[in-house]
Amino acid sequence: MINARERIDDFDDDEAASVVSGANKKKVLLIVLPLLVLIGLIVSFYAVFTNRLKSEASHYRIVETPAASDGSAEPTRLIFYDLPEIDAPLSSSGAESFSVKIKLSLETDAVDDNRIATLDSISPRINDAVIGRLVELRPEEVQTTRGLYWLREELLYRINLITAPVKITNLNFKTFEIQKKQ
Repeated sequence: MINARERIDDFDDDEAASVVSGANKKKVLLIVLPLLVLIGLIVSFYAVFTNRLKSEASHYRIVETPAASDGSAEPTRLIFYDLPEIDAPLSSSGAESFSVKIKLSLETDAVDDNRIATLDSISPRINDAVIGRLVELRPEEVQTTRGLYWLREELLYRINLITAPVKITNLNFKTFEIQKKQ
C-alpha cells in the first residue's frame, strides 16, 4: 500500500518537473520567437523589393537590331514600352453587352532615359485615351482585320498627340480579346 507521504512526494516531483519544463519553454520562446519574426521580416522585405524591381524593369524593353552585313544600314535601337492591360466595355445597342481586354506595346526609335521617364509620367493619359476610344466602338467594328487595322492607326494617332515630344513609331497589340458579358 502507498502511504500519503509517497503520494505527496510523487506530486511534488511532477510539479517540479513541470516548473522546469515551463522555464525551458519560456527560454525557448524568448529565443525562437524573435528569431522567427526576424526571418519573416527578412523574407518579406526581399519579396517586396525583388517584385518591385521586376515590375519596374518589365514595363519596357530595349532591342538592338544589328547592322546589315554589307554596311548599308546602321544598327538601330528600339524601345518597346508596355502599357498595363486595359479592360473596357464596348458600345452595344442590343441586349448583349461586350467588353474588350487589350494589352498594348508602344514602339519608339530613340533610346533615351528622358523618353522612358516621359512615357512613365503620361502613361495614365495614354490609358485614358485608349479606354475613351474603345468605349465608343461596337463589337462589329473591331472583329475584322480591317477594323483592327483602323483601330491601331486611330490609337497611334491619338497617342502621338499625347506624347508630342516623343514620337511613337508603332503600336503593337500584345493581346486583344472581345468577351461577351453575362
